[in-house]
Amino acid sequence: MKHVDQAREAAAMSYALATIDRMTVEEVELFGISAVWLNKAHNRQFAVEMVKRIAVSRPEALMDVVDLARDGVSVADEALRELMLEYSNRGEVMPTYLSAYNMELLAGRPPGRPGRKKADFFLRDIAIFLAVLLVSERFGLTPTGRNLSACSIVANAFNGSDAVGDYGSISYKDIEGIWSRYKKIAAPDWIPKQPGAPFVKPRTFEG
Repeated sequence: MKHVDQAREAAAMSYALATIDRMTVEEVELFGISAVWLNKAHNRQFAVEMVKRIAVSRPEALMDVVDLARDGVSVADEALRELMLEYSNRGEVMPTYLSAYNMELLAGRPPGRPGRKKADFFLRDIAIFLAVLLVSERFGLTPTGRNLSACSIVANAFNGSDAVGDYGSISYKDIEGIWSRYKKIAAPDWIPKQPGAPFVKPRTFEG
């Protein structure tokens, strides 16, 4: 049994490494925006573009984004600055709330103290969630557990991949937290297989 577990762990690690390596170069399109899963700059570009789209969707949304920027949410500030440039370049009058924020910046009133740049980790966290799901499905591993689980395999694989250069290492606890958070949103009804169950390719995530 120990030999079987060791073989399963080795195969799962190899698969997880290959999956994460692919995610460091593979470009995906979400909401019409192209980005690489495990590229911090792409994560931020994606988040800024999404915030811009939200800001121009309705006046109340713009007010919310401006309030976030004033509170030091850097991705909101960056999105608003891009919108200002775009309005100016087109020779169009800015919406009232955006114009007010522009005046604050011109008057030398900086946005609030910036917090952690969560936008840089948005796609990374989704990629990690998908990797845990795929490893659990393919190798019949429980998602969580510090010994032999999909989260522990993905944590070791991530820390042995090129993604560490962009994001730094990540702990098992962080991986488990990402899994728990996104499972509630993306796969609330998903039930892990019994250990050793045969793999069925998950069509949703693997073309």
